[in-house]
Amino acid sequence: MRAMSTESSYKSVERLLFSKGRNLYVISPFVSTYYLKILKRISSRKNVYLITSESAFKKSVEISGSRPFGKPKAAHAAAVLAMFVASYLASEYIIALIFLDVMAAWCMFYPIGMAGRSKKGRMHVRVVRGNFVHEKVYISDSMAITGSANLTYSGMHKNTERISIIDDRKEIGELRRHFDELWHRAEG
Repeated sequence: MRAMSTESSYKSVERLLFSKGRNLYVISPFVSTYYLKILKRISSRKNVYLITSESAFKKSVEISGSRPFGKPKAAHAAAVLAMFVASYLASEYIIALIFLDVMAAWCMFYPIGMAGRSKKGRMHVRVVRGNFVHEKVYISDSMAITGSANLTYSGMHKNTERISIIDDRKEIGELRRHFDELWHRAEG
């Protein structure tokens, strides 16, 4: 384990984020829009699991479109289709065309059977409710980082943050078990 305390913590964290491997696990109570977009892009190559605060979760919904990352509910699709049919039957041709456009855009973002999924990876976001999760943990398949740096521009580029870089397989496994416990208590 190595520890560092500088304004350039982002170099180590971003190296971990972009590392090879099939999975990325992140716990950060605050995640900026910039880093949510990075995580979304990374999810095209690997599975990304994020535990965060409610405000970052809401931002992730905005970035992903109209729904959180993951599978859209059948009820949502049925409601959109019902509104289209109702507007069409009511002879509101322009409204019907608008709904068709919305439905087409929705289907492009959530192709059938691939909702919220890229070809190789997925983005999964969960929120722990009831108590504030303040820890910051970043885990890849071969490295982990813990410390004080949130996944925000300030946390990564401006603040003086202390992080510990862990490359011991046993410690990484312990952090993964901790992540899994927290993940199962959180809401998607």
